Amino acid sequence: DVNTELWEQKPTGGNAPPGLYNNAHAELGGFLYIYGGFDGHHTYNTLHQLDLTYLQWKALAKPQANPSNVPMKMTGCGMVGLGNHTLVLFGGFGTPSCEVNPGCTFHRQTDQAGNNGTSSAKGWTNEIWCYDVVKGKVCGVYCMWVGCEYLYCLAYSLLDHQISQLSQ
Repeated sequence: DVNTELWEQKPTGGNAPPGLYNNAHAELGGFLYIYGGFDGHHTYNTLHQLDLTYLQWKALAKPQANPSNVPMKMTGCGMVGLGNHTLVLFGGFGTPSCEVNPGCTFHRQTDQAGNNGTSSAKGWTNEIWCYDVVKGKVCGVYCMWVGCEYLYCLAYSLLDHQISQLSQ
């Protein structure tokens, strides 16, 4: 409560996601969306929606059955709401479930011996996925103009410029 400056825990119903950290989240149209994350054992590529009025969770189905049309299981990604019904998921760290989209890059994690990621299946991606929450499906896959190693340095204002170009 911003007026009393006190935190209050409210009960929620529905199909809540597992306890996750390093996930992406965004508010859009009175709903909170949570994508991906890590529970201490597994990395996820699930998308959950919380109705902020009724505090009811809903697990949203994967956009399409084809693995090339579903973002990889990942952490460290960002997500913003665009317009009235589009979620934009960008970047992230994980293991691709398929080939990286054309024009995008995937940088494998460097292992402890200093090898340039040749022994690791995990890494960073610069993909941008757009998801239409009304239609319940992916509405586009794009690539950021910067390399994966700079994702955490991006400010949302820089991303806004890239997204506005995508929506034109």
